[in-house]
Amino acid sequence: MGRGAASDLVHGERYVKDPEAVKRFVDSLPMTEVPTRYVVLKPLAQVRPGERPEVVVFLVDPDRLSALVVLANYRRGSNENVIVPWGAGCQTIGILAYREARSAQPRAVVGLTDLSARKYVARQLGH
Repeated sequence: MGRGAASDLVHGERYVKDPEAVKRFVDSLPMTEVPTRYVVLKPLAQVRPGERPEVVVFLVDPDRLSALVVLANYRRGSNENVIVPWGAGCQTIGILAYREARSAQPRAVVGLTDLSARKYVARQLGH
């Protein structure tokens, strides 16, 4: 962890107005007991026949994101089938996407919008 990130954690990142708002945010997270010992993240190409991924994450540029939004609404009778929740990068592609996958009308989740995580993700994935 770099000095800047460590300083953020010690002094607070300041993404939420006050400690009470932070508590409300944390309390609103869909904390979930995952019924497996491990959670495995791997490329879709490595999913074996018979395996059923719980969540699929696409890393895309803005043009492809627009196309995925169209596809998420293509066969639905409404136009609110994609959400952009605020949260940590791992929350948006993890517990929030997992919650949606289990809902009666699952929505696509646009994630990895966390400003703190983006600089680390960009190093691995590019801009």
